[in-house]
Amino acid sequence: MPAADDVTPGEIVRTLRGLQEEIRALRGEHVRRDLYEAHRATVAADISRIDEAVKQTERDRKNRGWAINLALIGAGLSLLVQFIVLLAK
Repeated sequence: MPAADDVTPGEIVRTLRGLQEEIRALRGEHVRRDLYEAHRATVAADISRIDEAVKQTERDRKNRGWAINLALIGAGLSLLVQFIVLLAK
């Protein structure tokens, strides 16, 4: 009769099969380091590109605002000059 501390071959096989299943499950959850780093670099590049596009849009918006203000000032000065010329006649 085996002692209480003895392990049967069947128990060893069941334990190994359980470990194999856990390892297979973990493989599906993890990604190789090089693939992770490549994906991370791609995401960082995308974020930088989007950030630069947002900054460019903000600069364009400010420039458009200045152009509109200058056009309004020019139109106002033109009206003022015409009014002065009209009064001078």
